[in-house]
Amino acid sequence: MIDTGSAVDILFYRTFKAMGYKDEEMTPASYNIHGFNKAITKQKGEIVMRILLGEIETKITLCVLDIESPYNMLLGRPWVHGLNAVTSTLHQCIRFQIPSGIGEIRGDVKAANTCNQIDVRNYEGRGKKQKDRWRKAKEQRKEKNMDEMPGIDPSVACHKLDIKKNAKPFKQRIRKISTDYHPKIEEELQKMLDA
Repeated sequence: MIDTGSAVDILFYRTFKAMGYKDEEMTPASYNIHGFNKAITKQKGEIVMRILLGEIETKITLCVLDIESPYNMLLGRPWVHGLNAVTSTLHQCIRFQIPSGIGEIRGDVKAANTCNQIDVRNYEGRGKKQKDRWRKAKEQRKEKNMDEMPGIDPSVACHKLDIKKNAKPFKQRIRKISTDYHPKIEEELQKMLDA
């Protein structure tokens, strides 16, 4: 599967093992991957692989992740830029120069849709479990706070937003943040969680 939006090229651990590689062949990497399953994912390491594209051979550094995914690999911007390739997500196609003319890789739209549906189902299942955990934790915090203030009406301590009943929620798009800022962001998030 080709994902030209990814900031890194990713190989999933089960595929890494199925290809016969050993953990010792990976080199450590000092960054985390953000955005998978709405969580920070720690990579297992990196590996440099040779990829043969018809007449040309290219080397690619892949970040190895040990997470559940219907995909084997996600090839993103580093790989595409390294090939000076032109991509079309609409046509599920990548074109690049080779000595005899133009090389082309076509994606399988049916397989891509199947992988996408599996990914969405997995994500929705995990999201529901996470929401249930958050709701229970919130209820427990609320009960604890109310126990600390006996005799006070809950309406005094409970706050509500004055939102129209027919208002449609709006979800902002995810904004990409430079990897240079990730350590600082993680540090700030940890401070908030500790507090």
